[in-house]
Amino acid sequence: MSAMEPREFRRHPFILVIELVTALFAISAALWSLSQGRTSSGVLMTVVFIIALGNFLWGLLTPAVRVTDRELICYPGFLGRPTSFDLSEIRSVARASLGDVVLVLADDRKVKVPGASFLSDWSRAALMGLLKRAIAENEARRSERSI
Repeated sequence: MSAMEPREFRRHPFILVIELVTALFAISAALWSLSQGRTSSGVLMTVVFIIALGNFLWGLLTPAVRVTDRELICYPGFLGRPTSFDLSEIRSVARASLGDVVLVLADDRKVKVPGASFLSDWSRAALMGLLKRAIAENEARRSERSI
């Protein structure tokens, strides 16, 4: 892409609210279980609280998807590893069911963009538009080189 500023796409706020409510429910259940002498369920709910709170904070501070001038980077979640795709390797982009965004890569592999289903419809459309523009620019560059 031509000297583009990195663009970040954040998770839909509803996803963050669900994670926060889950964390609050889990800590409440953990405290209640521990106060009732139910140590194992208290510990289990404390683990659920830590994971839900980690996901909430991760989602608040980290974008779901970042597009730079060279690559697409996806951050699936607090316990997941980031995935990156070189923009020059993307041949096409399409929207699949349930809000997934599917990329067709240079080797004809179809891959879902991790984290795209957590975006709002507007952000998902903006991401697809940005990727389509990058694909068009890469195609133009390839055709210039072949002339």
